[in-house]
Amino acid sequence: MKFNIGTKSRFDLGKVNLNLYREINLIAGMVVKDHKDRLDSGMDIKGKPFKKLADSTIASKRKKKYKKPRQPLIATGMMQKFPPFKKATKANQVATIKPAEKRLYIGAIHQEGTSTAGKNRDIKIPQREWYGVTDIMASKAILFMEKEIERRLARA
Repeated sequence: MKFNIGTKSRFDLGKVNLNLYREINLIAGMVVKDHKDRLDSGMDIKGKPFKKLADSTIASKRKKKYKKPRQPLIATGMMQKFPPFKKATKANQVATIKPAEKRLYIGAIHQEGTSTAGKNRDIKIPQREWYGVTDIMASKAILFMEKEIERRLARA
């Protein structure tokens, strides 16, 4: 008994343009916007509200006259705003999004949480997963790419 595995198609795969760098860059822009909108609304990457700030943190933020002293991760805006992302190109179809260099250390602390923060190493910072792609955004990106590839296959 033998099996033949292959494809039969009514189109020429050689005519299919799978250079998707423009679409990748559109998705990267959508991820950046989703990130900012999510932090503005106080939500983590799982769509749940961030753990509340300690009273002492709120008091400190009020003293510094921050606009939203009760909201985690948005005091200076550096956690919300990414530097311009490295765009995908025809030659390298990968877009890279990363936080500002100044925020990598503190961002990692918030992402994972710690019990040894502060000058005396006695302050607990709860985990606040602020960085990443939400499941909803990932689903939108996959659907967007599937439709684009289907569109290109239909034209081949």
